[in-house]
Amino acid sequence: SQKNIVSYVRELKPRKDTSRIEVRIVRLWRNYNKESGNTIEMVVVDKEGTRIHASVDEQLIKNFDDKLREGDAIVLQLFKVYDATVLEKYFADFSDILGGNLDHSCLVDVVGQIVNVGSLENKIIKGKDNMRLLVELRDPK
Repeated sequence: SQKNIVSYVRELKPRKDTSRIEVRIVRLWRNYNKESGNTIEMVVVDKEGTRIHASVDEQLIKNFDDKLREGDAIVLQLFKVYDATVLEKYFADFSDILGGNLDHSCLVDVVGQIVNVGSLENKIIKGKDNMRLLVELRDPK
């Protein structure tokens, strides 16, 4: 039914949500950490341009792994919404990065001059291939 369609991210409330929301996948990547295992991570954007982070848990990855791609428009349903503080300023200073002063649960952007690019490495994590490219940046200031 159309009654539960939410038009905008700002209308979502922290709870188990029965709403549906139309968004576009801006960024998509696979992640692994000890607490949650393998996940699919996404930044999605609504029609107003508001972005929100979305995750697919390890138990559900096989249902979505081959169906989600950057740039796709999707309808999200049967999801949970969590309260999270988002930095208004997304750029991080090199001094904060090098000093370990960042909240590791928040994504940030960084601008730097590329001074070295390593070779593409295949890391096998939990029996799955994960490609990694190490890039060394210099503070352009």
